Amino acid sequence: MTRPLGSCRKDIARAAAASALVVICAQVLGAAQALTLVPGGSRVLPFKEMRRVVLVDPAVADVVVASRSELVVFGKTVGVTKLYVWDARGRHEYAINVQGRPSTTLLVRRLNDLLPACLTVRALDEKTILLTGICASTMERERALEIAKKVAGDVRVVDVIGVVGDELTPAERVAAQLKLLFGPNYEYLVWGEKTVIVRGPMSPDTMQDLTKITEGLGGECKVVLVRAPYAGAAPPVMEIADAVGRDYKVWALPNGTVVVEGEAQSQAALDRVKGILGAFSDRAVIVNLVSLAPPRRVSAAACAELLTAALGEAFTVRVVGEDAIAIEGTVPTEDAYKKIADLTSVVAKDVRVINLVHVSAPEKRRVVIHVKVVDLNRDDLKRYGVDWGQIAGGEFRDQPIIFQLERVRNNVYPLGNLLHALEQENRAKILAEPNLVVNDGEEASVMVGGEIPIPIVQPGGAGGGGGFAAITIEYKPFGVNLRVKPEITETGLVKTKVEPEVSTVDYTKAVSYSGFLIPGLATRKASTTVTLAPGSTLVIAGLIREDEYVAVKQIPLLAKLPMIGELFRKRETSRVKTELVIFLSPEILAEGAEQVQAEK
Repeated sequence: MTRPLGSCRKDIARAAAASALVVICAQVLGAAQALTLVPGGSRVLPFKEMRRVVLVDPAVADVVVASRSELVVFGKTVGVTKLYVWDARGRHEYAINVQGRPSTTLLVRRLNDLLPACLTVRALDEKTILLTGICASTMERERALEIAKKVAGDVRVVDVIGVVGDELTPAERVAAQLKLLFGPNYEYLVWGEKTVIVRGPMSPDTMQDLTKITEGLGGECKVVLVRAPYAGAAPPVMEIADAVGRDYKVWALPNGTVVVEGEAQSQAALDRVKGILGAFSDRAVIVNLVSLAPPRRVSAAACAELLTAALGEAFTVRVVGEDAIAIEGTVPTEDAYKKIADLTSVVAKDVRVINLVHVSAPEKRRVVIHVKVVDLNRDDLKRYGVDWGQIAGGEFRDQPIIFQLERVRNNVYPLGNLLHALEQENRAKILAEPNLVVNDGEEASVMVGGEIPIPIVQPGGAGGGGGFAAITIEYKPFGVNLRVKPEITETGLVKTKVEPEVSTVDYTKAVSYSGFLIPGLATRKASTTVTLAPGSTLVIAGLIREDEYVAVKQIPLLAKLPMIGELFRKRETSRVKTELVIFLSPEILAEGAEQVQAEK
């Protein structure tokens, strides 16, 4: 199929134009540096002694010369443009491509970085941002607005920026800015320092914009919207005043608008006023200036009076300074102390409380420890078949042996009969048999024995020559020392810590010093903690001592002959092993039983 010559020529011309455009674009892109931005985005470009800046399309992007060495480029709307910069190194060319949707979140982040710290940027919606704060000078304010508008592009900038030294209140600054934004068709009434009343025939979009601006101010200033003046009969001022009550002030403006002002003491009271005014909204235009009153602060004197009445005469409540109170007293338990603390936190929450209430030591339960310390002959125990190791639990154990015997007839009583028999034959010696009454968790001790004098030489003479000036005597105790610490558990058992110690004078370990013979002490001790049932017996055995005795028999006169005297002497050596056995039985005293125990 053949095509007309004219059509072929047109195709050839289009192709040639496209090729030329491609060549031109390639040349341009090859000579220019690509710079991609988003609406509201920016880049800082470094240069050396800038002399001249040319931006082809300021509607797409804009620039701000920060210094001779830095240029800030802002993206405004979607599109492309060119930027030329001349500096000491020559000409620089940039192809700027602004793409994407403008983001107020990005704008806010970028402006908070670029603007002075005294200014705050907030996003009202996708098309509006709000600038608030106080600048040091008018020049600083204008410079900040210039940067904000260039960065924002087509996003609307609402500023209520003040200048140090100006006479405008926050409400006056907001009113002036609203007048610039919405024009003179509305009435802008400044009420106090932080309230602006906007009045006029508002469209829904205008009311929505004003509401967003009010929310963006974050409580810094309140904007009250009045859509139109009431054109009917006289406003119901007296009716509204009777409905809300005497705590609020109600009056009418010359244009018929009713103003209600006051402080509600609670959120419920504030909601009540709003509901009442809503019922009159069809009869008058009402400006509600009622706010929630700050919480009342109760004085220290009033708190002290309330606490005195609540706690009673057992506690003393004093006012300390202007905003503090001190509470003194005593409670028996931790629970009572916690109740006092909870009461003060509720009654005296507006003042500082110095809590001097302390918990007295509660009356503790008492335990009587029945103790018997017996010194037995080891051979007699074996002769009667007593083997502590077998009783201790199935296999032989190293001494000392510690175990528990329950008070049953087949166990403790036969052992008690055996001890009684040995005592009658003078083969058992009862060293101590005390009954110790001790508080729960506290320690009791008993010492049966004596003290031996030990000479202590004190160095240093009267002349300071380092000689010995005097000898003092220090007494060292010996005998049976028993320390017991019972604790009553929650299950009614007695956790008992026992530390027995037996020491005797041993002249075989004596030391001679400066003419003094200082004996040694042979010590036997043990330590254990056992949980016992009241009435059961703890036996501590195995504290063994071995003594060696030498008896010499001789024929008088003949035994003293030299050389042959040993033939008329006879030495007999005997070894005696004794074992200290401690029987310990705890008993929990009932309340009021201390006197009975003492009489026993």
